[in-house]
Amino acid sequence: MNQYVKKTTDDEDLLALISDDEDVRLAMVRREILGAHAQLLLARDESWKVREALASRENLGEAAQLNLSSDDESWKVREALAGRDNLAESVQLKLTFDGEEDVRLILAKNENLGTPAQLLLASDESWKVREALANRENMAEAVQLELSCDDDYDVCVALAGRDDLGEAAQLNLTHDDNSNVREALAGRDNLVEAVQLNLARDDDSDVRLALARNENLGVLAQLQLVSDESWGVREALAGRDNLAEAVQLKLTRDDDSDVREALAGRDNLAEAVQLNLACDDDSDVRLALARNKSLGAPARRLLAQDSDADVREALAKKV
Repeated sequence: MNQYVKKTTDDEDLLALISDDEDVRLAMVRREILGAHAQLLLARDESWKVREALASRENLGEAAQLNLSSDDESWKVREALAGRDNLAESVQLKLTFDGEEDVRLILAKNENLGTPAQLLLASDESWKVREALANRENMAEAVQLELSCDDDYDVCVALAGRDDLGEAAQLNLTHDDNSNVREALAGRDNLVEAVQLNLARDDDSDVRLALARNENLGVLAQLQLVSDESWGVREALAGRDNLAEAVQLKLTRDDDSDVREALAGRDNLAEAVQLNLACDDDSDVRLALARNKSLGAPARRLLAQDSDADVREALAKKV
């Protein structure tokens, strides 16, 4: 019997010979080379274990894939199929309509999922599927745009955190009804200027606060936030790196001493700003400036004559 199996080269004869033995059929599924007709026969195998193993194997033909995508007896077979590499586009599209959420969830996470299938999943009835789609690495801009109009918080927050989020999707998210979505957007890198300006005018102070802390905030948005009605937003702006000199100068005239104090403690203050702060009416502001490691000589000379002993002491400790 074994000699006959070894000598036989026709897949159909092999299947006919070993059809009663599930373990042997499983071993056959794992063969490196498996003919198209054999794949089709195995795709209709009575054992779900055989069909599941077939769904996961490499070099599976489109006909067998399509057969497995219609497997009504076991969702595990379709799940295994949905997660495989090199899934034919026709099969991807068919699986987007699968009645089992877990199948569509795995499909949404498939790294090789094409744009047509992504677009279909972007309107999936399950927010979990749409969230998984929003978190995937490769996504066409048209899919981003579709998801940016989603009414689910988790989906939009996941989308807002994408490194490759396009300008159109960013702009859509600035109008999201949920302030938490806009806050998540405000904290992301590479926000386009138009989006920064929209968020700088947001009604929610937490959104503007997240924007003020954004390391890549542009000058125009900084100039918008420097006059923000919330002292907390202005304080966050004052303490950030890469603050334009015009913004620094405007902050030296802020009505809130906490804002000016935050400014006085930051690195790389322009000389004119240092001089303004050295003459500040609030001793805590001048004290913060005296402790500034980047303090220039002109401001140091002014503070050396300060009326407050704590300011002079702090300055002396740096010498």
